[in-house]
Amino acid sequence: MRCNAGEQGAETRTDSSFPILDPNVAEQLFGESSAGLISAILGRLEDAIETEYGKQVHASGALLNWITGTPQRRQVKGSDVYGLYSVPHVDKVNKASYDVSSLLYLSTQRVDFDGGAFAFNDEEQDLLVEPRQGRMLIFGSGSENVHQVQHVSSGDRFVLSAWFQFTQEHS
Repeated sequence: MRCNAGEQGAETRTDSSFPILDPNVAEQLFGESSAGLISAILGRLEDAIETEYGKQVHASGALLNWITGTPQRRQVKGSDVYGLYSVPHVDKVNKASYDVSSLLYLSTQRVDFDGGAFAFNDEEQDLLVEPRQGRMLIFGSGSENVHQVQHVSSGDRFVLSAWFQFTQEHS
């Protein structure tokens, strides 16, 4: 098993985020077959990033995120906020070891949910990425990539978020 991903801070959670800490915790949260699948996916993300950047990477954090736009579910959960994801932010500010951010979409905009586009923020015009099941987004975690998630107005948006570092020194 290639990835032992670290826990994200509770302050970064949206409606529901499930930290993937290590294979044992992932198995407790999701069951043996799903934990194996998540580990395999994280390994493939590592491979893709290493190919793209030409450097070895190490998992620094990973979350399975669920953002719901369904008002009844938000009321049951007692929250109608999207946390830090909905405001422009830089991932490396959350954790200094984040060098590369990645998103693997598990649901599709306009099929499973409305709204919820990923936005790279730019002074002149934001670049929007439409979430589509199976689409993978990889980008540098630094200030060159200020981004946010737009409001989910209905349905459920699922994404596997993972962060990687080029060294193991500050994980």
